[in-house]
Amino acid sequence: MPPKRQPSKLARPSPLTRFSTSMVSLLKNPQKDAQAPILNGNDRRTITDSPNSSMLSLPMTAEPATVNIDNEVKEQEIAELHGKLQEAALAIDNGNQLISSLQERETSLSSALDEARAEIGLQKAALQAAADAKRTVETAKAVVEKERAESWQQLAATLANLRKSENEIGDVRRELEGTRTSLEAKVVELKRQRSERAEAERALQELRQRIDELETSHAQSTAALTEKSREAATKHDARVRLEDQMAKLAFEKATLENSHAETIAALQRKSAEEESEHDARTHAEREIEDLRKESQRLHDTISQTRAELESKVTEVNAEMKMRQIAQGELAAAQSSNHELQGVLSRTRAELEGKASRLEEEHARRVRVEQMISLIQAEKREVEALLSRTATELRGMTAEVAKEHSVGVELEDRLHTVQQEKQELAAANTELRAKLEATATEAGQERLSLARAEEELQLSQTRRNNLESTLSHIRSELDAKVTENLSLTARVSDLETSISKLETKNEEKSERTSMLEKELMKSTQALEDARREHADSLDLVRNLEQQLAGETATVDRDQVEIQRTEQRARQFEQKCKEANGELSKARERARKLEAEVKIERQRAEKAEKDMRDALERAIKAAKGAKEGHNCIIM
Repeated sequence: MPPKRQPSKLARPSPLTRFSTSMVSLLKNPQKDAQAPILNGNDRRTITDSPNSSMLSLPMTAEPATVNIDNEVKEQEIAELHGKLQEAALAIDNGNQLISSLQERETSLSSALDEARAEIGLQKAALQAAADAKRTVETAKAVVEKERAESWQQLAATLANLRKSENEIGDVRRELEGTRTSLEAKVVELKRQRSERAEAERALQELRQRIDELETSHAQSTAALTEKSREAATKHDARVRLEDQMAKLAFEKATLENSHAETIAALQRKSAEEESEHDARTHAEREIEDLRKESQRLHDTISQTRAELESKVTEVNAEMKMRQIAQGELAAAQSSNHELQGVLSRTRAELEGKASRLEEEHARRVRVEQMISLIQAEKREVEALLSRTATELRGMTAEVAKEHSVGVELEDRLHTVQQEKQELAAANTELRAKLEATATEAGQERLSLARAEEELQLSQTRRNNLESTLSHIRSELDAKVTENLSLTARVSDLETSISKLETKNEEKSERTSMLEKELMKSTQALEDARREHADSLDLVRNLEQQLAGETATVDRDQVEIQRTEQRARQFEQKCKEANGELSKARERARKLEAEVKIERQRAEKAEKDMRDALERAIKAAKGAKEGHNCIIM
């Protein structure tokens, strides 16, 4: 603030001041001034009338009275003049006091004007700061707008990724629904197969009853053979050997029945645990069908041999010839069986190799629910296959028992039955080995299925976590969009307040110019200056109040700007975090897609390998079948 202007003490007083001072001095010495002679224009004195004359004469009697009257009149006039002079002096004193008060007021007005100008300068500085703050806010607003545009772009990309992920999740869900539907259908098929297995078990009971009947007939045949041995003394040694062989056959039959019962029990226990692939099951069914046809051919051949032997019982030579023929046919059948066993062993080796590869494929695609459902369905089909295989084995066992009972009558039949028994024992051993290998594979499959279920649960947990993360990201993005909109509204409010401040600044400038004009006019007219000073004081007070309010508003605006900047920084940080989460979600989605593609490729490769193996096995079985047909022919 500039220093107040002090009145100059060395300045020359005004003419009115000098006149008033001289008049006051005259009024203070009235007697001295009253003693001065006042000559009349008509008064003519002689030399002797002069007081300085050496000769003074007494005045005449008539003249002193006139002089006294004139003196009284003059004294009255002088008294009136004294009164008027005193009044004038009082008026001058009052005027001087008024002038000094006006000068003081002028000084105070000048100082107030200087203060107002200084405050106006401060207001201009504050407005400049507000303008700078406005520019800063505009810059921040531009940055926020840019960030908001980037955020909207990122939001759009994120929403697109979310829609893509939702579509993929929907596809996976649809695939799971289809898998569940197929699984339900396969469960129904499993129930049907179980009912068929129950029927097969009932048929097995019937076959066991037939075996008992055949054993009875076998006993009868043994009695008949004993009678024939008594009648034929020449065949005593043969009869003894036959009895020994029959005893051995009975013992071996009992052993075979026990082992067969154990095998059936093992099959029944492990039928629920067996797990293999669908293609292997189909191939095994075809092989079993071929074996069934071969056994039927063997049965027909044995029936023919039996008829021929029964027609030539009385002829030993013919019997020997028929024995040789039967032995040749059995050798051919045995060779064909060996060939079939070789084909089966090769097929089994291929199936084991395929099973090992399939186990690896299962370990790799454990997280794919479709494969698991297919494996479970194929496991159930294999169980049905094993049950049918057990039924067929029981049928074959019944046929073998029947052949044994028929072969008891003749030695050739005995040898044939022994050979068949040995073959069945070997087949039983192979079946046990196969069952053990299948049990091992089933255990591995169960472990792989358990791991598959665990990984499926983990994948479902990951999918749920991904869905929760996506929902959390959506909520955060919605919150950020809302916060961005609130920031935009706040910026618009700040712009409105800044425009209001500019309007008020213009109004203040106009008021300041008006105040200056009024102060200039007040110097010309003191009375107007009083009124204008009062008005200016009021205006100054209003300005002070407005300045105080605007200062508070500016402070609040600065605080709001700081808060806006802080919110912008927080929003930027949240945007960065959201971008990080989105990048992580995209990376997870890419990994899941890559894993699904790899699992699909591996599944297709495994299916192709299994088809190739099945085609090779079918070709080998057809070749073996054709070779066997050629041998029989």
